[in-house]
Amino acid sequence: MLRLVTGFSLTAASFHSSAQVPLFATVGKGKPVPTTQIQAGNQSTSAWLQDAKSGPLNFRPKTSASLPPGTIYLAISYLDQGYGKIDVLLTSPGVKPMKPDRFLRMSLTNSGKLLTAQMRFQADLSSLRKDWSFRIAMSKSSENKLLISTVSLQDVPFDDPDFKLVTSDPWKGPYQGPRVQPADNTTLKGKVMAGYQGWFRTPNDLEGKGWTHWGNVQEHKLTIDMWPDTSQYPPSALEKAADIKLKSGKQAQLFSSTWPAVVDTHFRWMREHDIDGAFLQRFVKDSFHSISGGPEWVLANTRAAASRHGRIWAVEYDISSCSEAKLLDTMTRDWKWLVDEFRLLDDPNYAREGGKPVVFIWGLPFPNREISSKVANQVVDFFKNDPKYGGNHVIGGIPSNWRNMEPAWQEHFKKYETILTWMPKSYAD
Repeated sequence: MLRLVTGFSLTAASFHSSAQVPLFATVGKGKPVPTTQIQAGNQSTSAWLQDAKSGPLNFRPKTSASLPPGTIYLAISYLDQGYGKIDVLLTSPGVKPMKPDRFLRMSLTNSGKLLTAQMRFQADLSSLRKDWSFRIAMSKSSENKLLISTVSLQDVPFDDPDFKLVTSDPWKGPYQGPRVQPADNTTLKGKVMAGYQGWFRTPNDLEGKGWTHWGNVQEHKLTIDMWPDTSQYPPSALEKAADIKLKSGKQAQLFSSTWPAVVDTHFRWMREHDIDGAFLQRFVKDSFHSISGGPEWVLANTRAAASRHGRIWAVEYDISSCSEAKLLDTMTRDWKWLVDEFRLLDDPNYAREGGKPVVFIWGLPFPNREISSKVANQVVDFFKNDPKYGGNHVIGGIPSNWRNMEPAWQEHFKKYETILTWMPKSYAD
């Protein structure tokens, strides 16, 4: 649990730097909410109850005050009982509510422990009146019940390694960590390359968006083909898989690709088993950092892990989830960001062929992607011929029936320098 500053109070328009400011629960127009005693293991403490009857709780200091103009940090200690997600909004009359931009431990996983959620609010707070509050409630919960023991506010980051990681931006600028040069990065010929999607997510990982690509783990509705062996992952990178048990009776756990240690484990396996590198699959959509400013954990993790284990890697754009109208603009904006901000071409572990950086574009000619040959040509021409951002070796992922496609697509195929045909279930035929 976080330490509270006893006897501390906010006055008039002051916010004392570096101090933890305790906040207290109210409902309605400021009515105080009484606490109740709860038990967490061997520990007894008082807590505020937020449920359907109480509605959202508003947490304020005992005296009104203005917030500092810059970044603030909020901590919520709660009993991890049941399942669901904590929603937090910074509110003030006449101002659009603000969500935290980075956060940690906002999902309940029924561990029975007292845990602390930590979050950052990074916005212009000067427009907020002195009667601001943090509105806290449960969402996505069947039990709709949250027991909160303390809430505190401060204007310095939390001294927590995971929180320092979640508020870091390792995708800004070139990689600065340890590096092992690949044995040969002049060609893909003779190389064994893996496809790497890195799309698994868990509650309380660095994105905090819940179970992704595992299925609905809480309801045992799984979408994976087999259960992974998680014995070689660091325990800190694993999440309790609801109440699923292994045959041994042990609690089942699953991993998230947002944790650097998970991706590092995968690239270590590549090194140990003579896999030269990976094509990082990048689904073309608006959530790219270059478009929305969202985080790029898997991109940063892949670059770092390839560097540490002497593997090569390259971007593989999968256009499946992008409309034709947005495709060219999204891909060009993203590649420019990768070159200018992420500094991708400064990475000696980034794959080359004939001296050219490799770009893999999968899916342009597939009929069900509804991309015209005209737009497909524009995309490939950018990566090959743009005066500043071109000069790349472009690989095309195309349908297995490419020989039977119309003449316009036959001309498109000639633009690629390397081809990978899709291998469907009918491949044996």
